Amino acid sequence: MSLWILGDLLIPGIDDDPVPRPAIRVEDGVVREIRARDAVFQPPAGDEVLDLSGATLLPGLVDAHVHLCFRPDRSMAHVAEVPLSELFFRTLRNAQGALASGVTTIRDCGGRDFVTLAVRDAIDDGLVTGPRIHACAMPITTTRGHLHYCGAEADSADEMVKKVRQFAKAGVDYIKVCATGGRNTPGSNVFGAQYRQDQLTALVEDSHRLELKVASHALSMPGIAYSVAAGVDTIEHCTWYAPGGFDYAPNVVEEMIEKGIYAGFNFSGPFRAALDPDGVLDFAKIADHTGELRGRMREAGLPYFLSTDAGIPGMPHEDFALSIEVGARCMSLPPMEAIRRATSEPARAIGVEAGTVEVGRRADILAVNGNPLKGLQALRDVRAVIVSGRLVVERGNDATWLHGTATLPPRPTGEESR
Repeated sequence: MSLWILGDLLIPGIDDDPVPRPAIRVEDGVVREIRARDAVFQPPAGDEVLDLSGATLLPGLVDAHVHLCFRPDRSMAHVAEVPLSELFFRTLRNAQGALASGVTTIRDCGGRDFVTLAVRDAIDDGLVTGPRIHACAMPITTTRGHLHYCGAEADSADEMVKKVRQFAKAGVDYIKVCATGGRNTPGSNVFGAQYRQDQLTALVEDSHRLELKVASHALSMPGIAYSVAAGVDTIEHCTWYAPGGFDYAPNVVEEMIEKGIYAGFNFSGPFRAALDPDGVLDFAKIADHTGELRGRMREAGLPYFLSTDAGIPGMPHEDFALSIEVGARCMSLPPMEAIRRATSEPARAIGVEAGTVEVGRRADILAVNGNPLKGLQALRDVRAVIVSGRLVVERGNDATWLHGTATLPPRPTGEESR
């Protein structure tokens, strides 16, 4: 038996044109057919129908830079003070909040211990409802370096490689390394490199040997340049910060383009405070100094994606749609490009099968009221979220329902109950 999902418009998330009045046939959690409905369309007898008339269908969002362990209302170092049992449920709650906002795939960019792996596995095993999680566990950093409170300090190439191997053994999906300091770790140096190029090269070579991609946190030119020379797969932030401004290196950007290294452009902040009474973003209240430079990198042909850095102070996990709006405005992106940079492009960058609605792919679908091609604010008006062909989130006028996916075993009877 198949499930037919009906809507008013489909944005596939790839270069194909939008499909009017789509009918998407799903079987075993996979898209099997996509067609435009004509006046006489009728699903075969016995098939199920999810009628989302009035909604635009598009791929579930892919937020490729998130910190599920962190609370946006606390300092990031607070994560070291929370019992692991409590942290597990906080991480799950954050993941479910992102799911309810339309994010069906998350790349978690670092938390404490192996908590995100446990949440990932609980979701994958059907014990709880949540998005797909692509996790690094802990970011590798120097002693007292950025995110050191997550628990993975390493100061030499040998120590870095040992961490890679330990994390591979634990089942991480990729490796995260902090090539520079970070603004949310007092005492770390944002403008200087935390590791030499040869040290980063050793980490990347062993990660790639183990078939693990590498994401590098890099805010300034030395960390970006060393990471690119080492051959990482994504540069997170890629902001070129320097004392008093920016130290932009076009030759390094050209090397990124040649090597196919993605930049992860996070647009983060307390964006809800910039909403006017009608729910429209007041961009005069948003301070962003990176959009113009990121626009130059885009014009040069650099592959990139949009993300949130959710979990840092002031950035809730539910606000990816706001980040997309801000990023599109700051980088002068057309709506279709902004949508692809939040769906198919991050999926391609991190190496997961997600971010598109096409035949043969897992049916992860977001339904929103309105047409985001006419105004990206429509991405905030979520009507339903579907994961692997299963309706997991419904939104009404005044409530959101999160549907469970676990199946409990039958209650034992007779001798089995003793």
